[in-house]
Amino acid sequence: MLIEDVAAHLTIATSRPVRFEYTRAEEFLAARSRHPMRIKMRTGVKRDGTITANEMIALSDTGAYGCHALTVTGNTGHKAMALYVGDGPYRHSPNIRFHANVVYTNTPPSGAFRGYGVPQGYWPVERHMEKVARTLGLDPLAFRLKNTLRAGELHPFSTAWSEGREPRPERINTCGLADCVAQGAAAIHWHEKYGNAAWHSIPGKPHLRRGIGVATVMQGTAIPYLDMGGASIKINDDGSFNLLVGATDLGTGSDTVLAQQAAEVLGAPIEDIIVYSSDTDFTPFDKGAYASSTTYISGTAVVRAAEQVAERIRLRAALNMRAARREDRLGSDPIGRQTSLGTGRTIGDPGRGGHERAPRGGSRADHGDRLVRLSRLAPALRRAIRPGHGRCGDRPGYRREAGHGR
Repeated sequence: MLIEDVAAHLTIATSRPVRFEYTRAEEFLAARSRHPMRIKMRTGVKRDGTITANEMIALSDTGAYGCHALTVTGNTGHKAMALYVGDGPYRHSPNIRFHANVVYTNTPPSGAFRGYGVPQGYWPVERHMEKVARTLGLDPLAFRLKNTLRAGELHPFSTAWSEGREPRPERINTCGLADCVAQGAAAIHWHEKYGNAAWHSIPGKPHLRRGIGVATVMQGTAIPYLDMGGASIKINDDGSFNLLVGATDLGTGSDTVLAQQAAEVLGAPIEDIIVYSSDTDFTPFDKGAYASSTTYISGTAVVRAAEQVAERIRLRAALNMRAARREDRLGSDPIGRQTSLGTGRTIGDPGRGGHERAPRGGSRADHGDRLVRLSRLAPALRRAIRPGHGRCGDRPGYRREAGHGR
């Protein structure tokens, strides 16, 4: 922290809110910036475009302090140099070398910015790959796709380095890069424009030229084996749901995204998902809103919690339907009461005025004869109540929690 502690100390000293503001000049003179880097690239490649060796040498400026110095610079090579592994036998044992020096300078300290070292790496890598392809007379897209990492292969850096911690092998399970490139090329009419002298020239303006270019990037989401998130979902009497998450919405819209994920699993409209986030008094633990991880990490926790709630709804629906069938056969419920969905209470308990049949399309709860509408849960129930479902060996519950970590 550079300014947060100053504002905190002033708040304590004055017992009043404090806002610390930089001028535009101070923002550049005294605030953090990205880690400036000088990078050299060297690549071995066959005439057919097969990459046989790839090397990056990076010099990183961390400023006056070592803020994020190791991890940012490590990410520069970890992400940017892992995309191109070569083809044929080189896929099984990529020949990649990354060497970095991090130095202190008498400048403001560098820090964590969007991409966390990856933009500094991909800028020279992609420029370099473009030059290689043009030198060999190869289509830049075809050259890249020939050598990129594919599904089923090991991340080449995962066996050697992992943000300053012990490395753990990471396998690429899915990869949509080829489809992405194909759709992008079609959208910009790459094959009609690239290398077409007539398109590059502008009639009547010989001093102007049209240009077209491409770049491919692989970026990580969250930190494997470290990040985690939690979520808790509670069903309310009116069919709405309370979603409790530790994730913080910094203006990215994560509260909306997480509500959408819960609504889709539960079959409920998003208006029925009431989100409570970032309150450490009662929301589950979350590692933090960084590394593009909220949708994937906290979102997976929400999905898992919603799946458990949906299963409880199925069980409760099965019990209600079984009780209704029994009542139709016998003329009345053997125990003189009917269970309401999602409340854990009973309708028409004999101790509270005798049996009362639930209204059509809903159920009447015993506390003040409040009508608890179940129609909002209809989409979930229609999807949930299918042949083969409706086991009731477990005691139904209405609050489920799930955590997800990688």
